[in-house]
Order: sequence, then C-alpha cells, then structure tokens
Amino acid sequence: MSTRARRGPAGDGLFIVGLVGRAGSGKSAVANTLAADGATVIAADLVGHEVTDQDPEVRAALALEYGEAYGFPVFINRCGVLAGGGQFGRADQGIYSFWVHSWLQGRALSYIGFDGEGHQVRDCLHPADLVPLIQKQLENPPGGRPRVLNVSGGRSSARSLRQLSLWCAERIGPARVGTDARSRPFDVPWMVLDSRRAQAEWDWAPRRTTDEILDEILDHARVCWIGLE
Repeated sequence: MSTRARRGPAGDGLFIVGLVGRAGSGKSAVANTLAADGATVIAADLVGHEVTDQDPEVRAALALEYGEAYGFPVFINRCGVLAGGGQFGRADQGIYSFWVHSWLQGRALSYIGFDGEGHQVRDCLHPADLVPLIQKQLENPPGGRPRVLNVSGGRSSARSLRQLSLWCAERIGPARVGTDARSRPFDVPWMVLDSRRAQAEWDWAPRRTTDEILDEILDHARVCWIGLE
C-alpha cells in the first residue's frame, strides 16, 4: 500500500490523501483509522459501484473498453436462469434448483406477489449448453459480431412457479405451497430472454429441454441432501 497526499486547493491546512494498493494491503484499515480521527473518507470503490450499478450498459461499456485497452476479446453473455444438478458449488442455486430441492425435502415454499398464485415466469438454460458458445467466442475473432448478447433457453424453456410446482407434484408427490400476495419492489413477472441473435451470429442453440434439466436436478437432489436453512 502507498499513500499520496497533497495540500487542498484553499491552502488552509486541508490535506487530500489517496490510498492505493492491492487487495489485502491495508487500505481499509488505514481509512478506518483516519475516519476515527475525524477525517472525511471517500470510498472510491463504493462511488464507482454507485455509478455502474445504476445502468448495466455502463458496466458493459467499461468491460468492452477494458478489453480494447489490453488487447483481448470481451463478450458479455446475458443469461437467463442457469439451472442444472449441483452447479456453482451450491446445489440449490437458482429458482429451479431451489424449488426442486425444497419440494423434495419438505421445506416451506410460498408464492410471493402476483396475487400469490405463482404466475411469475423465468426461462431456463443448462450451463453445459453455454459452454459451446463461449468456446466459439474464444476460438474465433469477433469481427463485426455484437459483443453483448442475450443467451437463454428462450420461451420454449420458460416455466412459471405454478408450472414448476405441478412438475414437482407429479414427479415427487403432493405438497402445500403457501401464498403471500404482497408485492415486492424488484419482482419481475416475466423474465424470458430473446437469444435469437446469439443463435444467428454464432450458430448456437441450447440442446437440453427444461424437463431434462429438471430431471437432472431431481436426480442430483436425491443423492445430495442439503440443508436450506
């Protein structure tokens, strides 16, 4: 870690101190010490996140600019719900896996929002179907192809929570699902991405159906019993 200090523009004893260094070098500890002594601390990382978190297009532009600056290709694949047996090192990651594991283990489930009827809809994509696209992107120069793409299973893969419950009831057995009609500010009723451009530009298409993905999740859930506390 290093510090850089300069006198403030008014020349009245005010100093501006910059803390720079690698992760774990002690910047936060020094900043906390200065704050405890009455200094005003501006966390540049937090300010940066406030800017980039406002708009995904800002994040995309920064990532693409970074790739151009350092001479390596950057692609931004915006995926729908990734689902499969045990992906991401956590078996219940994502709503599809969470719902199946919870149903099998008899955990409490509820439809929240949208009249408490389970009407919200999400598409579904297996991570293994994403890999061929990434391989093509790494092995071929981007040329004039778009760098930002929607990548998903599309409308044919989409299921509502109620449809997911019907599948679970048929494959696992009946269970009660609670209802909670209250609305939450960031709930989205329909999140289904259109990946036709990725298919056209890269000759790519998902191969696994949602039923196949759900079967895989259930098979994994039967041998990988986890706590969902």
